[in-house]
Amino acid sequence: MSEMHRVLVRVKGRQQSGGGVVNVSETTSEGRHYFHRGRHYILYEDKSLAQGAQQTKTVLQISPTALSVTRHGPVDAEHYFKEDEESHTTYRTPYGNMDLSIRTNDLDVTYGDVTGTVDVSYDLAVNGRFQSNNTLHIEITTMPGEAGKLN
Repeated sequence: MSEMHRVLVRVKGRQQSGGGVVNVSETTSEGRHYFHRGRHYILYEDKSLAQGAQQTKTVLQISPTALSVTRHGPVDAEHYFKEDEESHTTYRTPYGNMDLSIRTNDLDVTYGDVTGTVDVSYDLAVNGRFQSNNTLHIEITTMPGEAGKLN
């Protein structure tokens, strides 16, 4: 396992429902990065999914050809993205569970030693019904004071 680095995690999402309604979201969180067995791991708390004081712990696992997003807290889920593949998961919330199907259309990973970007385009179905077309742009940058570790 490589050295742990402090990073800034920016996630921009766009969701377009079947009815054409567009929702855009953006979050920024402090996190930690390490590299292990050919994969980048980014650990952070997602404030956008917080329930009161309890935040959702999120782990991004990034390889050159895949992205995995694991969340634990008020919301529990694991999302897996690999170009031209479909994955299935259960999204657990305090209000009940939902079965999700994720069909990844495009995945572009550009990563150096510590910093990088991930762009993913996917279709989402909830309980077997089409829900939305989605895009995610994830940007990982070093925190101030860690600038000497930029790639």
